[in-house]
Amino acid sequence: MGNCSNRQEENINAVTVDPRLDGFAPESVHYIENVNGNANANYAIDNQKELFLQDGNKYEGDIQDDKANGRGKLVTANYTYYGEWRDGKPNGQGEIVFNDGTSYRGDVLEGNPHGQGEFNRNDGFVYRGNFSNGLYNGYGEASWPNGHVYKGGFLDGLFHGDGEFAWADGRVYKGSYVRGEKHGPGIVYLADGSVFEADWENGKAKKRDAVVKDVVVPTV
Repeated sequence: MGNCSNRQEENINAVTVDPRLDGFAPESVHYIENVNGNANANYAIDNQKELFLQDGNKYEGDIQDDKANGRGKLVTANYTYYGEWRDGKPNGQGEIVFNDGTSYRGDVLEGNPHGQGEFNRNDGFVYRGNFSNGLYNGYGEASWPNGHVYKGGFLDGLFHGDGEFAWADGRVYKGSYVRGEKHGPGIVYLADGSVFEADWENGKAKKRDAVVKDVVVPTV
């Protein structure tokens, strides 16, 4: 098992996006009026306003049809979003930066990472690739601060399809995954040059007749 602890194993097999990025926009930004009926907004230029929202958040940017449309910045107690808006919601290209340093930059749809983007967690984990509805979906590349690297398919935040996982100790797995588990044909290349080839089922190897002898079966 090398230097991979159970906790690292868990992190490897379940690399979903930080849940704070799943629908990070709290509410649509509309033109807000206060209880006295006066517009609670300070005009900057023709189509730009500074809105102080009822939840205490602050929006600065373009307003059209009494909604955030164009480019703008939303400042909340936990994060700041910079980027494009459509019909009061983050849509287009954008960047979200949390107070703890975690960030996302890329395509946004209805307030969720959707399309191509890059996610940087404050512990050094980095994901670059495709998102769908706030989760890793499609092809992506992930790296961990301990040196592990994965390149391949994802489904709802889990390894899925063809992929290649390289451990920091030199082991490499190339093969098939199903929802986070090695499943189907796959080969593990060990740091000493040995090769282990097997059919995998739910993360466990089933030996073939042609397996190289005296090779320890990897468990992660």
